[in-house]
Amino acid sequence: AQRTGAVYISVPEALSSLISEAVPCQLSKDIRAALQSGQRVPDPLVIQAVRFRLLSPDSLRRGWVLDDFPCSKAQAEGLTALGIVPHRVFMLLAPEAVIYARAAELKSAAVEGQELQQELALQRERLQGFSAQSPALRVFYATIFENVRDIDASRSKWAIFDRAIQETTESLRQRLQYYRRTAMSLATRVKGMCFTSARLETVSGWKHYCPVTLSLQNELVCCYDRSMAVEYHSKVYWMASEEYAELFTEDPEAFLQVPLPQLPRLLDDGERARKAEARAELKDFCPVTLVETGNLVKASAYHLVEYNQNLFRFASREAALKFMRQPLRYRNAKLPKKLPAEVSKEEREASHLLSCLVKGKDGRGLQPSDMVTYMQASLAELICQGLVECGERRPLFPGKGPEESALLCLSRFLRARNPLNTEMYAGKMSDAREEFLKGCALPSDLKEMTEKKMSPDYAWTSTETAKFQELCARFDEVFSQRS
Repeated sequence: AQRTGAVYISVPEALSSLISEAVPCQLSKDIRAALQSGQRVPDPLVIQAVRFRLLSPDSLRRGWVLDDFPCSKAQAEGLTALGIVPHRVFMLLAPEAVIYARAAELKSAAVEGQELQQELALQRERLQGFSAQSPALRVFYATIFENVRDIDASRSKWAIFDRAIQETTESLRQRLQYYRRTAMSLATRVKGMCFTSARLETVSGWKHYCPVTLSLQNELVCCYDRSMAVEYHSKVYWMASEEYAELFTEDPEAFLQVPLPQLPRLLDDGERARKAEARAELKDFCPVTLVETGNLVKASAYHLVEYNQNLFRFASREAALKFMRQPLRYRNAKLPKKLPAEVSKEEREASHLLSCLVKGKDGRGLQPSDMVTYMQASLAELICQGLVECGERRPLFPGKGPEESALLCLSRFLRARNPLNTEMYAGKMSDAREEFLKGCALPSDLKEMTEKKMSPDYAWTSTETAKFQELCARFDEVFSQRS
């Protein structure tokens, strides 16, 4: 601070100055009440006190060095929400042994009454707090603002001082260059300016698309790297690479002559469901595959892009992303005059099923998607029919529970309806199914015959006697098998 002429600010100094000046505001009253209660001053009050100090005339005129704050990600987010972002965040890193040794030296040379600040237990507690909070704090500033600089604190204090001065000088150089170029209405990089996200949202009509990529490669590339952003006429333009950022900075007007075209949009799940039956361009053939290989490939219903109020389907997500980068290249694809015959849904499922079976036979292994398609194409309808029949019949085989009876009914239905059965085996399974259904109806049939036989008003015939004896024999046979 002395070398650069900046104002040195710490949290204790900011709190004490706010109270000692007896500023007639609610903030000073709240801080004084917290201190008098013996409790820790809440973070929101500390952040407001620091902000008050940073906005003082001397800090605004000379700049500032804020020591040991923020200490956590929450405090950093609070400062950022108020528009306060340090140009550089210096993190002094040193081994524990060096820290404790220097604390012992400072304790021996400390002024009377300040020895407590250099106690080993207090330094250990501070180090543990730093180790717990610094990773999240580092990620916050490094990811968003790229202003974190590590300094090897195990070196001499002169080496540490020189490194800090070097980084501060570089930061001032970047800012002076930014102010100089913007004053001359020139394009300038915003790298190192530590702008907040709200400041960078003053985007141009190009949104986050790179104008250089569109001009040189005829591609739409969406960019979000803050280090590649360029400001021109108070608007922020996003570039795809360092090279393109330099080209745009040198001559921005050369890349802004062509306006941003209409953007394609990849539909989400809900939109795809609503437009599942809509006819896409090129008769549902993939335009990317057609342009790049000349082959006609039926597109998937899962990759749907809307462009110029038209729908395009694609064979894969990669093809859809290619279209979104170069829509002008693929939108004008032309179908050949002779097209293959339309294939029904059943034929497509059968073809895919055959390819899956061949893949399994060749030892290449089936993918999960192949297995799902196989189940849908070959078993789903049959299983649904079996479940419907079980639900309607509600079978209950003598001596078995409802669940076991339903499973037996379903298994016999599937065996009888298996399309791979031979004619003889299909007949055998159908007979077995009929026998099972007769067994399920046996108790109710036997009860009905018994009621008729015991009724004095019913004329019992010899045919019914034979049938009754047959039912009794079958009943005994079922339970004898169970035992």
